[in-house]
Amino acid sequence: MPSLPATDSIPGTLSIVIPAYNEEKLLPSTLESVRGAIPAFEEQGWRCEVIVCDNNSTDRTGEVAREGGAKVIFEEKNQIARARNRGASIAQGEWLLFLDADSRVSRELLAALFRTISDERVIGGSCCFEFSGGPRSLIHRTCFIWNLISRLTRWTAGSFTFCRHDAFSEIGFCEEVYVSEDYLFGKAMKKWARHRGKTTRIIKEPRLLTSDRKIHLYSSMMLISTLFRLVFLTNRTVRDPKRCAPWYDGKR
Repeated sequence: MPSLPATDSIPGTLSIVIPAYNEEKLLPSTLESVRGAIPAFEEQGWRCEVIVCDNNSTDRTGEVAREGGAKVIFEEKNQIARARNRGASIAQGEWLLFLDADSRVSRELLAALFRTISDERVIGGSCCFEFSGGPRSLIHRTCFIWNLISRLTRWTAGSFTFCRHDAFSEIGFCEEVYVSEDYLFGKAMKKWARHRGKTTRIIKEPRLLTSDRKIHLYSSMMLISTLFRLVFLTNRTVRDPKRCAPWYDGKR
């Protein structure tokens, strides 16, 4: 577990943390969706803040984030876990929501999130998702399988992970890996909740809309080989960014 600063949170505040590496193309639509969705919390008397962690981008990610009204913090090492933790280090929220920079959140989804965290037994969780590219068979099957597994096992998707601030301060995202940090975080979150008589929850509906760009940017062989390494050479793969090209080669 990384060493995380003890930050006093503000009750009735939601911090939306967005890690972003070379995301100038899709970040504007993500921020626009967030602005349209946060009234679901504000109408309940909550305050919301949006934090973008510029993860050593070589494009205009930082500028785009500021133009979109977000607080911006910089993380020089390209690593998703470090970017998530770095963004959270300045978060003031009683609750944290980690949202990917290529995903769009709806007002209805944030309303469902508010209802979920209003249950005092819940300390965190995730939601189901669908790809933005339309109902192609492979994408549809991928979504169906993941959403089913997620609901049955309460696995969290990094594209939309929420957590109570006090729980996050004791868990954090594992900085020893370059991918699967969301899985490890969800596993640790469930353990943290279980030891305290609490629980985690997966929001079934509505779903998060996330980009299918990897399908267009990489060949099927490239994606299959990456998946093969993740499944059968897990320890070597998750600790080496060169083996995780779809996340770290900068293609967007």
